[in-house]
Amino acid sequence: MRDWSINLTTHEARHTSGLAVRFARDPAGGWSGEMIGEYPATLALDDAARHLREAGDAYKRSLQAERYLNHVTLTTGDTRRSYRHEVSDEAIGLCRDLLDDALDQPQIHTVIPRTNGCTMTATAHGRALIVTVWTPPVELRDSAPTRAPLVTFGVALDSKRGAKLWRLLHERYESQLATHIDECPAEPWVAARIEVGAAIMPEAMDWIGDFERCVAWAFLGDRA
Repeated sequence: MRDWSINLTTHEARHTSGLAVRFARDPAGGWSGEMIGEYPATLALDDAARHLREAGDAYKRSLQAERYLNHVTLTTGDTRRSYRHEVSDEAIGLCRDLLDDALDQPQIHTVIPRTNGCTMTATAHGRALIVTVWTPPVELRDSAPTRAPLVTFGVALDSKRGAKLWRLLHERYESQLATHIDECPAEPWVAARIEVGAAIMPEAMDWIGDFERCVAWAFLGDRA
């Protein structure tokens, strides 16, 4: 497959002849390819199907070789692979700065830009990280305005820390979670537990999964 070059950011495979194929997720969760532009005159038209298969094979191999994180939602049991190419360098840079600020002052809430006042707190122990994302201050039962946790997520980069962190995320919450305390996924992983604040600010669920992935990749950084 050396005749193919793969770009996992644009999801394209390009042949030395000029043939280009773009891939997209299909409804079944697999990948389907579509030719971009005209079919090169240097290739026999009756070989088109074979070349499309070759492009698909080359693209899938590149995906398999790429680094990924297992992304688990503890509350629902949903699991997916998060690939590095899915997260922009700009987003990782922003999350790295936020994470550095949060880790430098773990008792202080770090404001997350463009989230209507949500904040984060974080602590790290070696190659393990735990983060809580909070709502803006809200009034609950006539009390003074206070922040409520939206989601707590952990990031584990190796098995030495992974099993312990996985148990920590489950303890006292087992009845509310779809995952099992003794069934830790392969590292590296990011695992999120949805908290009470999600009922107060449900619109945050639209962006918070992406934020979890960005922070996880920012933490992974040079620790890989």
